[in-house]
Amino acid sequence: MVIHKYTSFFYPKSLDLHNDSEVRTAFTFVLCSLIASIIFFIYGVNYYYILKSDYILCSNLTWSVLLIFNVFTFKKGLSLSVVSNITTAIVFIGILNVSLCLGREKTMGIYFLNVIPLSVGLFLSKRYLALWSTLCLLAYPFLKYIGPKYFDHLNIPLTPEFNNFLWESSYYVNTILIILFISIYMVSLKNSLKSIEKKSDSAHGLLRVLTHDIKTPLTVVYNASKFLQKEELSVDQRLKWAKKIEFGSSMINSIADQVKQIEALESGKSRVTISRVSLKHIIDDIEQLFSEKLEQKKLELNLLGNFEYMIEAEPITLTHQVFSNIISNAIKFSQENGSITIESKELGPNIIVSIKDSGIGIPDKLLKKIFSKTSPTSRQGTAGEKGTGFGMPLVKEYMALYDGIVTVQSKDIAISPDEHGTEIKLEFIKSI
Repeated sequence: MVIHKYTSFFYPKSLDLHNDSEVRTAFTFVLCSLIASIIFFIYGVNYYYILKSDYILCSNLTWSVLLIFNVFTFKKGLSLSVVSNITTAIVFIGILNVSLCLGREKTMGIYFLNVIPLSVGLFLSKRYLALWSTLCLLAYPFLKYIGPKYFDHLNIPLTPEFNNFLWESSYYVNTILIILFISIYMVSLKNSLKSIEKKSDSAHGLLRVLTHDIKTPLTVVYNASKFLQKEELSVDQRLKWAKKIEFGSSMINSIADQVKQIEALESGKSRVTISRVSLKHIIDDIEQLFSEKLEQKKLELNLLGNFEYMIEAEPITLTHQVFSNIISNAIKFSQENGSITIESKELGPNIIVSIKDSGIGIPDKLLKKIFSKTSPTSRQGTAGEKGTGFGMPLVKEYMALYDGIVTVQSKDIAISPDEHGTEIKLEFIKSI
């Protein structure tokens, strides 16, 4: 939403953007404060030209500036509750001030106080709603009985024509304000509900994938445990089935860890600090991590191009979530005696790293949803290896956090038996 885009400029860094209630309240506070500031400014200038009152002009400009300043104190980190109460206090005092000048309890300005309980009710607790509602109710006797006694010097004589104009214009402005504040909150609430619905759909999707992917290793664990109950098994047979339980348990643990990682990324709990990362160090780590698996499957790892680049990323997640997932898949879906090629090149301000294998490729129906967190995409490798289906969604999530891009091209062996395999390109920002 466009309004949210501009009001977010005033949000502090500490604001939890994944907390819909907090974002909705911050949005309402910022917009209401800016609107109130504009109204004070317009009324101050308007009354100056009509009534020639320097006092109202100066006081209204003061309230207007204070409201904007208060919004910036929120951006600097002052709590939402405190700045909301400060804004409410400024508006309350400003309305009383104008009312004391222009007819006290007989001016239409007193009815602007109706907006205060409404706006406070939108983004503060019941305690503050009760406080400000009480103060607004006390405003009328204050203007009627205390105003004439202590604030006679502020009274500005009004002509009947101006008084009629004041009542009429104030009525429309007050009505528009009430409608506007309710509309602001309704729009913000609607966006929050959409966000909650989206998160709910994502959670249901993850649950479907989790139950789909966890079924196979659970079956392995169950069958193995049944076999281990047989008394006639030899030591070697027991060891064999115990290893199957270990493998199945490891797979379940891996699936659960990756689901938790995705949930942490989406909720904002997992944060990465971007820094200058040596691409060569990452590739060296990957070679060591996968040397044994490459050897077991008799795969050749080829490195082409210059890897002496510094890129914008986070080294731990880049190694263990991005490259590890990609290389692991390349090994899993490659046949024996195949090859995997990692190539890097510079393209303008970016560094392109390509990981290409000569494996069996990805069917089109899986390729279309390879980055989906809510669609089952796991399948067995060429040697029966199991997968979770969450690897590539995590790659995409982390590349987005690096402000990078990931693309996938693949030729399925069933469609292209002579030329098949998968190529994944990672585009990073080059670090100066």
